[in-house]
Amino acid sequence: MTVLDTLNFVAFNPLQNNKPIAVRRRKLMAKIDEQVQLATSKDYTPTQHKWVTYDEGKQTKVE
Repeated sequence: MTVLDTLNFVAFNPLQNNKPIAVRRRKLMAKIDEQVQLATSKDYTPTQHKWVTYDEGKQTKVE
């Protein structure tokens, strides 16, 4: 008996939480959390993520 015979294969079902209303709510919650942190902490600075492409064609995500 091989190892593959002992395994159970099932279909992968990803979460289907990509409805437009849910996405909008998540964005709104993130922005409100950021505003609360800005209002309560003087040391907080918001960060933005940006994709940078180098001369070699390599892309990286930078804060």
